Amino acid sequence: MDLGYTREKFEEILDISASTLANIELGRTQVSQMLLLNLYKTLGISSDYILHGTKKLDTTQNKINRIVSNLNKDKSRYIYKLITDYVSLHK
Repeated sequence: MDLGYTREKFEEILDISASTLANIELGRTQVSQMLLLNLYKTLGISSDYILHGTKKLDTTQNKINRIVSNLNKDKSRYIYKLITDYVSLHK
């Protein structure tokens, strides 16, 4: 799966060091639950895909979740307000 992230950007998004990522890739470090949750959100995929290789389509909802998960709190609130206002107007 190629999302276009550099290793450095991926480490930054997941808030891990380069050595931690390397150790995970080499099987020397176990992945914490928090890191798994960050992976799910960042990649916009299900836990089944990471744990079992069961591919799930990258739905629009997953794409939105991935974008919003990388925003700060104020921007997330703004996007939430935009969406709720839009839904209210188009019922």
